[in-house]
Amino acid sequence: MNIVNMGANGHATNVDLPVGEGEFIRELYDLRKRLPQIRLITRVPVIDDEFNIVQPGYNGISAIYYDGPQIVPAQRNHTSGHSAPALFFL
Repeated sequence: MNIVNMGANGHATNVDLPVGEGEFIRELYDLRKRLPQIRLITRVPVIDDEFNIVQPGYNGISAIYYDGPQIVPAQRNHTSGHSAPALFFL
């Protein structure tokens, strides 16, 4: 059983528990309530409800766990070149 361990610094790490310990944790209702909610686990880039790119690891605000590479938006100059005439009409 894999769980996410949230460190004091806010970083998430995967912990692979032995079968017996994983089953024990799953059965403990009180402990389950204290575990962070995960709404989505994904390996493809996603955006959260605020249209932010979700970074790798667990995002507590959106409850999304992204298991993929860090995505950085491309910076483009939209004031010149082929896009300038189209932007003029917006």
